[in-house]
Amino acid sequence: MPQALNATVFGLSIAVPTLIGFTYFSRKVEVMSVEMETLVVELINKLYYGRSSREFETVKSPPTTQIPIPTPVA
Repeated sequence: MPQALNATVFGLSIAVPTLIGFTYFSRKVEVMSVEMETLVVELINKLYYGRSSREFETVKSPPTTQIPIPTPVA
């Protein structure tokens, strides 16, 4: 019985720190992935459109003119 308990304690002493480390590094990779994606989008916008994506938010579309719609005469 004590041998099984020792094996369980040994297994948990390996598994718990490993799980904590895996969670920490998984989150770190996720954050780095989002940051890299943002930088790549900024770079593509800068190279393709010649301006950053922040400038896209401030640029407004030109106003459209209202074209009168003729009403049918009965």
